[in-house]
Parts: sequence; C-alpha cells; structure tokens
Amino acid sequence: MPLAFIFVGNIIGAITFTAWKERCNKTIMDSSITTPNVTVSLPNALRARAGNRSTVMASGRTVREIIAALEHDFPGLRFNLCYETGELRPYVNIFLDRENIRYLDGLDTPVHDGAMIYILQSVAGG
Repeated sequence: MPLAFIFVGNIIGAITFTAWKERCNKTIMDSSITTPNVTVSLPNALRARAGNRSTVMASGRTVREIIAALEHDFPGLRFNLCYETGELRPYVNIFLDRENIRYLDGLDTPVHDGAMIYILQSVAGG
C-alpha cells in the first residue's frame, strides 16, 4: 500500500495515498475560490460579433481574463480590442464600473463579482 508523507511544522506523518487524495479533493471542493462573473457592455461596432447583444456575461479575475473569455465565446472579438502583442489598442477604452482601467492596473486590473465593464471605442473625425 503506497504511503504519502505529509509535513506539518516539524512533524512528519504518513497516510495512505488514497486517504491523501481524498483529503486534497475535499480541500479543493471546500475552498471558496470563485471566478467573478461580470457584465460587459459592448459598443455598437462590436455587437455583431456577439450576436447583436448589447451586454454579455463573462467570467475572469482580471480584465485580461475577461477579454480572453469574450474571445472564447465570440472568436475574433479580441482583435478589435487588443494588438497581437496583447496590449490594448489606443482607440479602445475599457471602464471597470466608472474607472478607466488605463488609470488602474490596465488589463491586469482585478474585477469583482457583479462588476460592470464598459467597452467604448474612441470616435474621431472632423
């Protein structure tokens, strides 16, 4: 019977491998780590890529993960938001609730459950 050795402080203990796996699975299942769900508001120019919806739901811990989730659900959407390098295009503004992410942590800005993300495209011309 295979044994797993565990270390707690200066104490070494041994349990069966099966018991160790069960304990690990229970810990993972009991953890309260959840991925935030957010609502993303899309500009008119991007709605066709999202089935003509003005808002969509996405899950992720950062704005970058939200964009990756949007790309997964609506292939090609990321290209309209970011360069191939992953950086946000200059004419795209993303707001987390009422704050422009450019003044926070950029694409690495953490999001909270229930947040509202607004994607706005700059308009210029004369």
